Amino acid sequence: MSKQIWKIAVCDDELYDLKNMKANCIEIMEELGESYQLDSFQEGKELLESKKTFHLIFLDIEMNGKTGFEIAERLKEQNPSVLIIFVTSHQEWVQEAFKVQAFRYLYKENGKEGFREALLDALEECRRDRLILCKEQEKKRYIKIRDIDFIESLGEEIAVYLENEHITCKNTLKCIKEELGDGFFQSHRNYLVNLRKVESYTKTSIILRTGEKVPLSRRKAKEFDEYFYRYLLEHSRYL
Repeated sequence: MSKQIWKIAVCDDELYDLKNMKANCIEIMEELGESYQLDSFQEGKELLESKKTFHLIFLDIEMNGKTGFEIAERLKEQNPSVLIIFVTSHQEWVQEAFKVQAFRYLYKENGKEGFREALLDALEECRRDRLILCKEQEKKRYIKIRDIDFIESLGEEIAVYLENEHITCKNTLKCIKEELGDGFFQSHRNYLVNLRKVESYTKTSIILRTGEKVPLSRRKAKEFDEYFYRYLLEHSRYL
């Protein structure tokens, strides 16, 4: 299996800050042993006109011409899945950052450690956007893991439930569980549920944000309560 190549951009009209972000990114990615492509831009217009697709962009808010928010809106139109981390020296922009679905808001004064934390969390979030392959009879289909609501075992097949449809494919619950990782919980011998889609739960069922109910066996209720709590503590910043 080929190694993921992370495509990252940094954009800041202040040359000193731009070089600093670029150096931090290179040092951290090399330390992690990750494969990456790094582009740097001094203007938001230049970033937009590059037409390149990035996994992650560190974007200064206060730039000459258009603000970082205006650039971010255009970037999201070009690539809705891109993660944007706004970088600034001022706190008053925080509420605006949420309006354009920023992944994180980073203060320049936080230095290298703040940059490192933001980068690591962004890479983790990007990994959660990975795909799984579902084989439907003669057709192959790739599905984003984060789009799955829950999975039901149908014996030699599984049904993968998305928001507006479900897909039946050849697989077992045991195999798909190993592939999906710790973001899913087996609530019943026949069900796996995506924890990021959970709205609430009782002793016998898990209620998803869609209103769908997934069975929760009584012997799994306490385990789920503890598991879900730990999951929220670790992942709530990007749920």
